[in-house]
Amino acid sequence: MKSKKSFVLTDALVYIIIAVFIFLILVFVVPRLLGKGTSQASDFLSSTKDYDNDGIADYFDKCACEQGSDKYDGCTSEEKMKGQAAIEREKQCQETIKKAYGKK
Repeated sequence: MKSKKSFVLTDALVYIIIAVFIFLILVFVVPRLLGKGTSQASDFLSSTKDYDNDGIADYFDKCACEQGSDKYDGCTSEEKMKGQAAIEREKQCQETIKKAYGKK
């Protein structure tokens, strides 16, 4: 029969091996899995820029190319937020912003 010391040493060795294995997983595997999400995070963070400097991030700004108020979601008036003209103007604006920020 083995002594209590050998059981304690064996248990300690097993715990150390498990800890090293978990450490290696955390160091090498997890960053690769999480690395796929970093491009999405980068896109979101770059969308918090404010092209027209009106204090409303481009992501939330309905009129991102012209300074407006928070009351109208970044537009100068409520009328500029509506209709097909607003959609076309914003599409052009987004292209301008992409070029300004160096995105394709």
